[in-house]
Amino acid sequence: MKVLILIIISFLLSLPLFSQTLSHVEFYYDAAGNRTAREVIYLKSTAADTTQQLKESYLEQAADSVEYKSSIGSRQVTIFPNPTRGLLTIAMEIPDDDSPVKLELFSLAGESILQQTIRQPKTTVDLSGQPAGSYILSISLAGSQRSWKVIKE
Repeated sequence: MKVLILIIISFLLSLPLFSQTLSHVEFYYDAAGNRTAREVIYLKSTAADTTQQLKESYLEQAADSVEYKSSIGSRQVTIFPNPTRGLLTIAMEIPDDDSPVKLELFSLAGESILQQTIRQPKTTVDLSGQPAGSYILSISLAGSQRSWKVIKE
C-alpha cells in the first residue's frame, strides 16, 4: 500500500513536466531558394490554469480571423485569415521601382497550384476550388523570399 501511494504521489508531482508546448517555426530563404535560417519560438506553460488560458486564447483567435504579420526585406506583409474557408488576403507595400512581387502557392507534395504577380497593395487569393488541407504560400520580392503555411478548412 505504501508503494502505491508513493507511485501516485510521484506521478502527481511529475505532471508539470509534461505540460503542453506550443511552437511556431519560421523559415528564411535566399534568392536561389536555399533555406538560410530557421527561427523557432517555444511557449511553455507549467501551470494547469495557464495552459487552460492559452487554450482558450488560441480557440478565440481561431474563431476570429487570424493575421500573420511579417516582412520581406523592408516591406511589411499581412496574410489573413489563416485558417481560411476559401478567400485568403495578402496585404503588402508594393515597391515603387516596378520590381516584380511574385506569389506562388504549393501543395505539401510540392505541386505548384497558383502563380501570379502582385500589383496591388491588397490581393485576394481564391482557394475555394482546392481541397481542405495545408498549403505553402511563397512570396518573393527583389531577391528575398518568405514562405508561410496556409490552412484551408
